[in-house]
Amino acid sequence: MASFDLSLAAARTGVARRVYLAAGAMVIAFLATIAIVIQFSTREADKFALDADMRSTSLEFDRMTQQAISEHSEIAFWDAAVEALAAKGGENMDFVQEQIADWMIDGLGYEWAFTVAPDGKAGVAVIGDQILRNPGKLSIVEANADLTSSARRHFEAKRVRAGKGFLIPAGNVDVVRGLQATAIRTWDGMPGIAIAQVIVPETEDFAIKDGEDTVFIAFKPLTRQAISELGHRLGLSAPDVVPFVPSELPISHIVLPNDGEAPELAFRWHPHAPRPAIIRAVAPIAIGLCALICAVLFYIVTRHGRALRALAESEERNRHMAAHDALTGLPNRHQFDQALEKLIGRSDPVAIICIDLDRFKEVNDTFGHHAGDAVLRAVAQRFQGRIGDRGIVARIGGDEFIAAVTKQVDGDHLQWLGDSLVADASEPVSYHGHNLKIGASVGIAIWPRDGQAAREVITAADRFLYRSKGEGRGRTTIGDDGEKPVSERLRA
Repeated sequence: MASFDLSLAAARTGVARRVYLAAGAMVIAFLATIAIVIQFSTREADKFALDADMRSTSLEFDRMTQQAISEHSEIAFWDAAVEALAAKGGENMDFVQEQIADWMIDGLGYEWAFTVAPDGKAGVAVIGDQILRNPGKLSIVEANADLTSSARRHFEAKRVRAGKGFLIPAGNVDVVRGLQATAIRTWDGMPGIAIAQVIVPETEDFAIKDGEDTVFIAFKPLTRQAISELGHRLGLSAPDVVPFVPSELPISHIVLPNDGEAPELAFRWHPHAPRPAIIRAVAPIAIGLCALICAVLFYIVTRHGRALRALAESEERNRHMAAHDALTGLPNRHQFDQALEKLIGRSDPVAIICIDLDRFKEVNDTFGHHAGDAVLRAVAQRFQGRIGDRGIVARIGGDEFIAAVTKQVDGDHLQWLGDSLVADASEPVSYHGHNLKIGASVGIAIWPRDGQAAREVITAADRFLYRSKGEGRGRTTIGDDGEKPVSERLRA
């Protein structure tokens, strides 16, 4: 009996041992499975986070570059710029002072800008507070010769013949967008966006003859503060712009675009890896492993969803900024041109209203650019309310606005509307205890009476605007039926 009991005890011990071993094996297998899942999921979480950061960062640099291109093209795609800058030695220095030195360098924060004549030499250069005419040999010209060549190649590839020269068709967005050569590179130790474009006219009156193209190049620095703010917006830690040396760069970096010879700079940051946090949360807990795995997956999906939402919001911001003026919120020139083409396509008469603010520079000079910005925002809001559902009003740069109206396109109503816009602009703007007073001059042309093409009607309205200015400002000038359109006068 004792022998039987010993055998039974041994058998029970063996079964228990096998149960323990099986349980241990199951626990080990379970833990190993969980460890493999955690290893795989956390590695994928790191990859998702890094990919999202890289996409967001690339989109942000694209947005900044497109904004700089938009600012640059305000000068580089303009009849007045062709007339003022294309002739080496005959540059209009008042234009250089107002548009490049005051608006671009002082107003928008560019470091320098210069023109390159067809012979490869600088025509005029603005460097900081210095304005140089025929400056001779400049290091910035040599350093950006690759962009000069690229810009000329882009122009030659996209230009079309017009009259005795060439121009770029303004209505073709894809052609205009690919006209610039850009690079993110350093100058004097400071990274920034360099943009080069042949100065092209809006109309064939200023068409560029073969071999007489002048390139306009400008450099907008990316300051330490701007880079830090970019990192803060995207949730990146320790952001920095460094030389592009592949062997010295971490995995968390993007190569910054360069239309020149080769990449020069990269943007790097310390990656935010969720993996360590996940492991610290899961490792000490055995009983709740399954719940923790669900939490990890939820964390991954949530983070990925935030990244996708951030990307979608960034793309939406980019689309909005590409079509609107950043200061006033009004449509910009690009959106206005598209809307005007659609309005003309309906075959109903369209009135084009060019508006130029009078005495605005005096406000800027006396009270500063912040006061000028306040005036622009207030006037833009009044213009928007005045035009309403009659059409569209846009800010096309500086103190210039343009509107297209399709309702009540008759002389009496348009005269009233133009005078009302002058009155809106003349109403004082309260700013820090001061009443800022400006005025406006208005020119109105009608499609198709004053021109068959949109550009012709805009040119006619602009001509009537300057007639208003010449007759004393603060008034509205409308073309009459007896005045021939631009195209007919050119043929004559």
